[in-house]
Amino acid sequence: MNVAYDANTILGRSGIERYSRELVKAVTRLHPEYGITLVTGRKHGAETRSYFAQYSAVDVHSVLPHERALGGPLRPIMRQCQQRVLTKAVAPHDLVHLLGPTKYVPKKSPLVVTI
Repeated sequence: MNVAYDANTILGRSGIERYSRELVKAVTRLHPEYGITLVTGRKHGAETRSYFAQYSAVDVHSVLPHERALGGPLRPIMRQCQQRVLTKAVAPHDLVHLLGPTKYVPKKSPLVVTI
């Protein structure tokens, strides 16, 4: 099984972020045969790769543009762009899990949302 996680909120210090990290680590330990893909923003790719470097089943795709890349007035357009990029990034996966609050939901099913 190939599982994609929206990992935008995985590196912080809040409860959701810690839950997200622990969930990914637990899934990789319990099911080493699963392919895990963490989809994150371009800015956080290196740090996310470094954090999960010991888990060979975890692949990091840092493809999401920042929502303010075009400035505040064009934020709605960037959110649409983010949704399209996320949908494309998770397309080959069997399951998508959104970790924490999100402003965009990929057009993919099955879909799990943790809030």
